[in-house]
Amino acid sequence: MKTFNKVSTLLGMGLLAITSMASTAVTFAPTHGKSVISLEKLVKTPALLKKLNNANPAEEVFGIQSAGAWSDTVWSSPTMYYGNQWYAGQKLLPPTAPFGNKINSVHYEFTTNNYSSLNAYLCILNSVGSTDGCLPLSYSAARTDAFDDYNPQYGFKFYFLVNNGGAYISPNRVITESQVIVNYE
Repeated sequence: MKTFNKVSTLLGMGLLAITSMASTAVTFAPTHGKSVISLEKLVKTPALLKKLNNANPAEEVFGIQSAGAWSDTVWSSPTMYYGNQWYAGQKLLPPTAPFGNKINSVHYEFTTNNYSSLNAYLCILNSVGSTDGCLPLSYSAARTDAFDDYNPQYGFKFYFLVNNGGAYISPNRVITESQVIVNYE
């Protein structure tokens, strides 16, 4: 499992790596002053989620140079029916990306019919299509360098959870659009 090499100056938040969505294992390992923790641990630790979501959009840095870019957009995915369950969006994949290049920034955006009590994560995928690492999101749209030095060819996926004690969500929560724009060098 990879860990993030850089912490986003834009978002200024902690990072996590996921062992698997079905895993109950909790892993801790130092990475540049941050800890790598499983998604299972975050689900059980709301205070940690709040601590990780301390972003400031005013810190965005402009003037990014890149050798190439790709983008992908997914519409109406997923629909959430119950709280305290993880819902995965569809994969956001590049049409083509040269092998061996490195990401130097990612712009992400998602929209929903209701942002209340929503936890969102942007996860990078690896060569076998599983999650390699995730970034907890404090904003529905921003730019981050948290995925710098990762290979741009495998894509991304959003994960969402509504904190409501597990109750039925009425009206159902719908992620109406998810998008990434990946710049690489």
